[in-house]
Amino acid sequence: MKRIAFLSLILILILVLLVGCSSASDFYVFGTTLQVKTENDISKKVAKGIYEKLDGYESIISPVVANSDLERLNKAEKDVAVSVSDITLELYKISLEMYNLSSHAFNPAIYPVVKLWGFDANTFVVAGQSKQPPQQADIDALLYLADLENMFVVDYTNKTITKKDSNAMLDFGAVAKGYSLGQLTDIVGDKKSIVDLGGNIIGFNKDYTVGIRSPRNSGSSVFGKFTLHSGESISTSGDYQRYYEFDGVRYHHIIDPSTGKPADKGIISVSIIAGSINGVENTNSAAYVDAISTSVFVLGKEKGIELINTIGVKAVIIYSDLSYDVCGDLDFIRL
Repeated sequence: MKRIAFLSLILILILVLLVGCSSASDFYVFGTTLQVKTENDISKKVAKGIYEKLDGYESIISPVVANSDLERLNKAEKDVAVSVSDITLELYKISLEMYNLSSHAFNPAIYPVVKLWGFDANTFVVAGQSKQPPQQADIDALLYLADLENMFVVDYTNKTITKKDSNAMLDFGAVAKGYSLGQLTDIVGDKKSIVDLGGNIIGFNKDYTVGIRSPRNSGSSVFGKFTLHSGESISTSGDYQRYYEFDGVRYHHIIDPSTGKPADKGIISVSIIAGSINGVENTNSAAYVDAISTSVFVLGKEKGIELINTIGVKAVIIYSDLSYDVCGDLDFIRL
């Protein structure tokens, strides 16, 4: 756990460039570093309140926290109804929506394959280590489980989820951090602050300059910067955050559900930015931003940009040759 915390801290320090903050509080939650950067008018009590709320969400929706909704669900046998919270039901609903919008590129039911690759929180240690990938036959044997609609039966009235196969499992890791950040408005109130949870960032009551980490060693740790407006959030998915190498090949943690292998569509980093989804206010846009970044990474350039334009968000997509596309009205500056 300490090694993971150290890795996460290093990633946070070079992922974002935050300008205009005068005080900061650091915590550890969701297996990564939480940074609350604020103006002078915010108290340590508010920063602690943010941490406590996020910690509460982690205890409910993390698949590796004992007695969480997902830990109990993932251990359950088939046809056993597992009681879950409203939070878990909402995350499932958002995930199912993104599952369909992304043509199944976003798929929390791929978790058994993610575990096989060794990218779950219990087994992944240090980015860049040498490790042998799983055999194709073992991957193929689990792919049938990546069927979000048919492997799980959700009863919203009785607040239960039932698995149709004992080996089926869920992980909301590609949406949970964003979702949790989107629930902080009542705690922050009118305070000027920016909250960074493992690279998922949301700004409140002020515009901030934010940098996107360079996904490769190109002479600078920051690829470019832009203005994150008040109420907007950003989520970045990249092949440099969790990966290992074997025989000169990089295997990263973003698994393509159609193949059971790390997505390989020429994208190495996707940053999605939005303050609303399809112009609808009072939507947890941070949750969708989180899920969309994973979806685009898996879909590739053409289908990914189509999804971005359909949903109406802003984006910076970086390709393997370090060329890039900017989508939407974003004042992005390449550094």
